Amino acid sequence: MNASLQRILGLVAATFVAASAQADTPAFVLGSVSANPPSSFTGTRGWEFAPRRDILITQLGVFDSGGDGLISPHEIGLWRRDPGGFTGTLLASVTVPAGTDTSLIGGYRWVSISPVVIRFGSGFYTVGAQYSTGDADDMVTPYPAPFAPDIGLVQANGKVALGSELAFPFAYWGGPCEGCPAERFFEPNFQYTVVPEPSVWFLLPPALGLLLLRHRKPH
Repeated sequence: MNASLQRILGLVAATFVAASAQADTPAFVLGSVSANPPSSFTGTRGWEFAPRRDILITQLGVFDSGGDGLISPHEIGLWRRDPGGFTGTLLASVTVPAGTDTSLIGGYRWVSISPVVIRFGSGFYTVGAQYSTGDADDMVTPYPAPFAPDIGLVQANGKVALGSELAFPFAYWGGPCEGCPAERFFEPNFQYTVVPEPSVWFLLPPALGLLLLRHRKPH
């Protein structure tokens, strides 16, 4: 194999590796916290979003106040909102364990999941985590830094589902008092990668085949 062909094959291989080895990106990282605790109840709390491009969700995480480990394990889920908005299809769920064994990135503890493809224009999605009344992991209110550009936050109240089991948070939560701003629940979070553009994958094999044919053509 001549040096020219070796360079071409190396470039193609590097393109594939780079596309498959993108670093996971949090939907947001912790921006600040308020000493005022969020509303306390037993149930699933979360927020709704729509992707701005095709993404692959790879990790789910929950807020770790102070970064010193979770007191309790927390189950977290990802749903696609069904038509009508009162039910959701569970796409992935995982339990983030107590303690410090999981990675801490951006103020959140993370657990990997089997990747879930979320297509642009495919609807609305909700990420939610289970907490209990008086939960020691939920004594301050987290506020996010600006969201990643690929994630569109739905501008509405936080979403909730009351109960002791993880459930699709279908209801929009009001303010803690009459006239107060609506509460948002940013205790759950996710990480993702961008799905490579289809043109990249469709163009590379024909181009490589053409180059190989030209290399084999007798001179």
